[in-house]
Amino acid sequence: MMIVKKLKTMMGTYRGQVNKNNKPHGKGVYVFSKKSKYEGMFKNGNIHGKGFFIYSNGSKHVGEFKSNFADGKGIRYLKNGKVLKGIWKKGELLHKNK
Repeated sequence: MMIVKKLKTMMGTYRGQVNKNNKPHGKGVYVFSKKSKYEGMFKNGNIHGKGFFIYSNGSKHVGEFKSNFADGKGIRYLKNGKVLKGIWKKGELLHKNK
């Protein structure tokens, strides 16, 4: 059974499931102090799994994440209206889908 907690850190506030070490693990929401926000899955304290990230500049990324980076299938909606859809690796677009 996962425990749901609210944690405050130097980088922001997390609310969601935690593991036995009191680290984000499972489904949760992290609001960063710089007004960015991630909602989705966590693994041992890291953003990991499916979710969405809203950046402080207004851009949004929806898809798969691994070790705190967009990694796998995903779509990034840029503030200027441009949409980048494809396969991501460590936050970088590798293969663009049309």
